Parts: sequence; structure tokens; C-alpha cells
Amino acid sequence: MPCRTTTVHDALTRVVQIADTVHGELLDTQQAVDRCASGHALDDSEMQNLQKLDAATQTVEALATALRNLIACSTGEAATVNVSSLCSGIRLGSVVRILEGESPADTAVCSGEMDFSEPAPPVICRPHGVVCFV
Repeated sequence: MPCRTTTVHDALTRVVQIADTVHGELLDTQQAVDRCASGHALDDSEMQNLQKLDAATQTVEALATALRNLIACSTGEAATVNVSSLCSGIRLGSVVRILEGESPADTAVCSGEMDFSEPAPPVICRPHGVVCFV
């Protein structure tokens, strides 16, 4: 099988798209948690966890901005990257598929009902062995 490559510019653009999507989802999650927690007293550890969620949201937004700035500063679109190397170590199948060039709209996200009483078992979503928790 031939080595598949993409331009660094396109790869960075796809990463920014993912980061922007995740940032929006984190903002939605913060709003949902806020609605659930309103009227309830939170202890210190719960408050710290909510602050971590806020920090993670801001971090994703900052990384997306840094990547956009990197794209803007790049000198050209000629440099390429091996797509397999780019995806190495990424465990989320939806991210891998976007980096491989699939449209985000065509990328199914594995999700399901959450049961907080015990950890959910992993479910294999792709034949490549990428694990997605539902």
C-alpha cells in the first residue's frame, strides 16, 4: 500500500477544525453542567473539577488559535506529512478519519447514554482497533 501524504497546511487546518468543534462541545457541556448544578451547593473538589472543565475549554480554544496563527505564518503549502505518522497515537476514530481527509459531517461520533455508576466498557468502533467509549 502506498504511503499516503497530505500537506502540512491541510493537516493543521483539519486539526483546527477538530479543536473548534471540541471547544464548542465543551462550552455546551459547561452550560449543561451549570444548569444541573444551579441551586446545589458544591464542595471544594466539585468546584475544582468545574474549574478544570473551564480550563480545558480555554486550553482547547487557545490551541486552536495557536494553530491558526501557525497556519497564517507558514511560508507555503508544499511541505507534506505522512498521514499514518500524523495519526499515530491518536485513539479517537473520529479524529483519525478527519485527519485522513473525511468531511467532519461524514464522521460518525461514537456516543451513547452515560451511566455514572460504573465505568463504561470500551467499544471498538473501527477495524483499525481505535477504541471509542460509549
